[in-house]
Amino acid sequence: MTRVLFGWEFGGGLGHLATLLPIAKGLVGSHEPVFAVKQLSNATSLLADQGEMVAAATLLQAPRWPTQSKSKGPEVLTHSLADTLKIHGYHDRGLLYGLARGWRGILRLVDPSLVIADYSPTLLLAARGVVPTIALGTGYSTPPGGRPLPPMRPWEKQLPATSRAAEREVLQAVQFVQRQLGCPAAAFLGDLFNGDRTFVCTIPEFDPYRDYREEPTLMPFNLPDFGLVRPLAERPEGRIFVYLPANHPHLVTTLAAIRKLRLTGDIFVPGLPEEVRRRFAAPSLIFHERPLALEQVLPGARVAIHHGGHATSYAALRSGTPQLLLINNLERLVTSYGLHQLNCAIAINADGKMEVDGMADCLRRLLQTDEIHRSAQAGAESLAARPATNPVKTILEACQDMLP
Repeated sequence: MTRVLFGWEFGGGLGHLATLLPIAKGLVGSHEPVFAVKQLSNATSLLADQGEMVAAATLLQAPRWPTQSKSKGPEVLTHSLADTLKIHGYHDRGLLYGLARGWRGILRLVDPSLVIADYSPTLLLAARGVVPTIALGTGYSTPPGGRPLPPMRPWEKQLPATSRAAEREVLQAVQFVQRQLGCPAAAFLGDLFNGDRTFVCTIPEFDPYRDYREEPTLMPFNLPDFGLVRPLAERPEGRIFVYLPANHPHLVTTLAAIRKLRLTGDIFVPGLPEEVRRRFAAPSLIFHERPLALEQVLPGARVAIHHGGHATSYAALRSGTPQLLLINNLERLVTSYGLHQLNCAIAINADGKMEVDGMADCLRRLLQTDEIHRSAQAGAESLAARPATNPVKTILEACQDMLP
């Protein structure tokens, strides 16, 4: 039985691994999946829900960048993925060579017939010319190859000189490492995020590179089908859904605003401190210990409050639910920009100061503004009317074509 290596290198949360799992499930039985992931701590429980053969798959620690756990600080502005890579140290030839050798070691140990990578440029670098590769990702993490990097802030039309210089510097480091490894050299830095086949799984509204892509994107997958959209007027008045990390700077302010407005709903905050739970406990608010099925909670909510993850943003849009996004990184800011253009969301920067009254005002606006409600309904209906495709089937067919 041949092996398929699934890799995840950059990006927070478990959404990147969750994207890989439906492909792994589709290949088990005829091929053995092996996972090399950024975060081992939560990956085991996520794999356990995918059936016995995936749950038992070999799980390895991906080579980690030493700067990944450090905050880049508010003074660093990223305009392209070259800026992001430089923050991680990608311009450091010795560091990049060490990480690429680490991936090469994993490739030798696993001996895969195919690599499937999500936001894993160093894996794709190490595998280039050695084993066939498929790159998966959202728009943000998968820029078009064969050209200089475009701005990843969709409201910017050109890159500043500092970002163009960062791209040249990082590309020179990449080409040096490729020569050391005997890999074919990449002509452009964007090539590093693309494989022999590349599948971008997002909607144009969330894609910062939509004006630069030549290939069509696939719809997001591994998300529920909401069917017919339930109008907001038919949902319980004042009902909300909250999904935020426990360390979010606006968490307590948000909970206080919900209490101030006497709203009802479901709240999921992984690792929520018990003292916070006790402080805001109320019969009308249900604090959940485990992730909620979005197809069950969103159709009954009048507002979804979350930190702007791609999957949650898409699911709330598909369900016709207005959104309050408490943004804590650039990728989520890009997603919120698309929702703002659709006039169905309010975005707040998590780095800024927010008082309870201000948060309550935002919630009132989302709950009471008919124009936002109509826009949320229209956005959901637009998604539902788009041509039905099966992205997982498309990707699996590509896998079978590339596997022996």
